[in-house]
Amino acid sequence: MNVRGRVHNDSRDFMNGYPANPKHHATRRAVTLAEVLIAMGILMIGLLGVAAIFPVGGHYMQTGDIADRGGAIAQAALDDAIVRGYLDPESWVVHDINDVSIDLSDSPATLDNSIQNGAFMQLSDGDTGTNNSRLGLRQASVGQTGEMMNSSMMGSTLRSAAFGDAFVIDPIGLAGALDDDQLGSYTNIVGDPESSFPTRHFPGFIGPFEFANSQWNPWHSVGAYWPVRRVTPVHSAGVLNSPSFKLQEPLAREFFSAADDLAQHFPVSGDDPVRQRWQNWTPGTGDYFASSRQSQGDYSWIISVAPSSSTARDALVTRPDAYPVEVSVVVFHKRTAARGLQATAEAERLVTARVATAGPSGGELLLTRRPSVAEGGVDPEPSPFEDLRAGQYVMVVGPHPLSTNTRPQLAVRWCRVLNIEDTGQPTLPGGQPTLDRDKQILVALRGPDWPWQQANNLELGGNPGEPPLGTRLSNDLRVAILPGAVAVHTKTMRLESGSEWSID
Repeated sequence: MNVRGRVHNDSRDFMNGYPANPKHHATRRAVTLAEVLIAMGILMIGLLGVAAIFPVGGHYMQTGDIADRGGAIAQAALDDAIVRGYLDPESWVVHDINDVSIDLSDSPATLDNSIQNGAFMQLSDGDTGTNNSRLGLRQASVGQTGEMMNSSMMGSTLRSAAFGDAFVIDPIGLAGALDDDQLGSYTNIVGDPESSFPTRHFPGFIGPFEFANSQWNPWHSVGAYWPVRRVTPVHSAGVLNSPSFKLQEPLAREFFSAADDLAQHFPVSGDDPVRQRWQNWTPGTGDYFASSRQSQGDYSWIISVAPSSSTARDALVTRPDAYPVEVSVVVFHKRTAARGLQATAEAERLVTARVATAGPSGGELLLTRRPSVAEGGVDPEPSPFEDLRAGQYVMVVGPHPLSTNTRPQLAVRWCRVLNIEDTGQPTLPGGQPTLDRDKQILVALRGPDWPWQQANNLELGGNPGEPPLGTRLSNDLRVAILPGAVAVHTKTMRLESGSEWSID
């Protein structure tokens, strides 16, 4: 019995390789190196995953903060414009390089000075010179009451082409376009209406405005016009005391940029407190006095005014409050500060658009760039889609489907970019275009309802990625791409006439 017991106690469990008696099991005193390395790898992967959340989360937090601040600034900017009288057409002036009286024998500096400062005229009050037929919504002599232009003499078509149907109040952009470091840069384009587009038109593209649909005719009777005009506001006292009319860039930024993003000075020593920067001025005594806090100026804006009909547009001359118009404040975050005509044309781009799909509050547009300089065109070489991002706003422009030559009607819509597709060949209701990041992209937009419907044929044709202009209206729209547009506040309202209480 004892032998059998010993045999039983010493027997091995060959199924698992260990003795049958648990008292004889070997004890592990440490983990192996391989196990340590595996555990460290798993832990590191987990930590990297957690660490990746912080920059992504920070990006979305910053984007949301910019959008929230932009929306609040847009509403405040509209109220400020009403109080200051910027929505009164009597205070708008435009610039036209082509109508400047110059003497080519003058020095380049004198020529540039006369061109930059001498070509401003009020939209609603011209003079008796050569400018009044190009720059005024009505013809008048200085000091006299203006009268509406005789429609029987000029007709609605020429009136719309010469003076535009929508207006963008943009003193910062206009001052930047006229700020060129090269002397004589403006003398080469006097008399060339295509090259002076950056100062007169919005966006400031260069070259002819080509179209295929006949409903663009009211804004193209002479061949070099565009229906959206860039204007700048001035105070009535400034008009009387300054021949230039324009707001210089520092003053323009003072009135058209937010002052709530305060500039701060961070000392080298971490123990010293952060201090706010102050704007100082020097009186006659030579002492410095703090006048106001400085701001970073990251948020600036423009104001677009789009009458809903030709009648409402004509009423801007005599009764701005007669018809409601769409007023939109577009807020930019760190807007590109263009200097000169060429830089303005590169910062503000115009592309053709086709309605790929349409629905409530937006749809999809197929955007195609204009022929570039390398292709024999005039569009700047950088791609207009290079700086386009989801979340930005674009301006969609086109004739209303009910527009006619006798009663032209322009539709302007500010829409937010939801998605950008730039590769492949998507199957759309009207065709299968070839997408290319540099030449043609498909964007999904959200915004106010637009009046155009998708066509059953996008009229692609031509080479892949380079379709010709579409003859259907929905295939012949235009989109202005403005990098940095982060918020838009639109309100349908009646413009207020001038008041003695306007603040400037």
